Amino acid sequence: GVEAPENMPRCINAACSFADFWRGWHSSLNLWTVRYLYIPLGGRAARRWSIWVIFTFVGLWHDLEWRWLAWAWLNALFFSLEI
Repeated sequence: GVEAPENMPRCINAACSFADFWRGWHSSLNLWTVRYLYIPLGGRAARRWSIWVIFTFVGLWHDLEWRWLAWAWLNALFFSLEI
């Protein structure tokens, strides 16, 4: 069978950074986006650009509405300010 990682393995209130929050929030989604989006987009070498692409994808995945894109772009902004 397929073994999925445990989602939210620790309390999200214990996250010290925005990136740490997202790593713990939805571990299986994080793992999927790293494997199939972040690494093919260039990984660490292109992380500022790939973060915007990934969050745009996640926003569009939720629904084709401007509020989801706004949510995605705000998350990308906060994430990119941190790195």
